[in-house]
Amino acid sequence: MVNERIINYFREYKDRFPKEVLKEKLITAGYPEKEVKEGIEVVYGRRKDFRELETAKLYTTSGQKLLDFLIGFFAPEIVSIVVYFLLYLFSFYFKVYFHSLFIFFILLILILVGQIFGIFYFWKKRKYLALGLLFALLFPFIVLGVLFPLVCFEILF
Repeated sequence: MVNERIINYFREYKDRFPKEVLKEKLITAGYPEKEVKEGIEVVYGRRKDFRELETAKLYTTSGQKLLDFLIGFFAPEIVSIVVYFLLYLFSFYFKVYFHSLFIFFILLILILVGQIFGIFYFWKKRKYLALGLLFALLFPFIVLGVLFPLVCFEILF
């Protein structure tokens, strides 16, 4: 039997706070976790959509937002460097040599597809990570859009 106080608590505050916050408050108040989970099922229903398995991250400080943004911004570059290095080691060890430009373009396409997928995947779960990925994707175009006219019109050099 589900505790009525838990159900009433969720119903009263569900529009103002995420259910994870409410769940933690009840558990720290001394309610058994099993009863709290049962109360969640009664009030919110069972999850049917696989995209809702992980809820949005609650950012409590601006530092957390900045950290997520920086991770999203630098992760594609770090991943591409690591993968390129591993491919280089693989080709050196097995004496299979790839054309460097070919590997670069394949890696570039994989990173771009991964970034686009990451933007859509993290948009509702970790918004600042998704914004970092989006900015990392657009950054080269922004830089080229600013530098190209400056170089062409001999303003910069």
